[in-house]
Amino acid sequence: MPTLNLAIQNSVEQKSIGVATSSSQLFRSLGQTIGTAILGSMLTAGVALGLGNISKIPYIENIVNNPASSQVLQGQTLDADFAISLNTIGMKDKINDATKDIFTKLPPQQAKVAQAEFDKSQDEFGTQVIDAFTNELHKIFWAVLVIAGIGSMIVTFGIKEHRLRGKLEGTPGEVTTK
Repeated sequence: MPTLNLAIQNSVEQKSIGVATSSSQLFRSLGQTIGTAILGSMLTAGVALGLGNISKIPYIENIVNNPASSQVLQGQTLDADFAISLNTIGMKDKINDATKDIFTKLPPQQAKVAQAEFDKSQDEFGTQVIDAFTNELHKIFWAVLVIAGIGSMIVTFGIKEHRLRGKLEGTPGEVTTK
């Protein structure tokens, strides 16, 4: 935003340029931090709403009811953040490794059916998480677009035009003697 910095620097006295520039950067950083926190919490809440009651999802029920794979869940709360992490490749691998032992103890035909059902529930869960995430991200995109549009209108029509400063008269802190 060099244009905005130039406008800020030209709107204050020469001795206050550093304060104006650093204040601008501080408030820009604070806005980014607060905005990221708000939008991140909106995303998490939206994903949680999109998934519904997480403990009632068949894939989660399979994991919880399976002693070997339930160890992966130890100490975790079943919330939207954890549901998203369950959909990562590393976590899927851990769960698949834990459930493999259960399937090998079953008769071959039954193991094949159980593995297919588990894989299907895992795929459906993955699709459900991605859909919930994508839908909420879409809503957040539109919310940010509206906020950015309003901000652009305020900046475009709400800031008075100032003439740019011409030649500088000395440097700040320079002692002038007469």
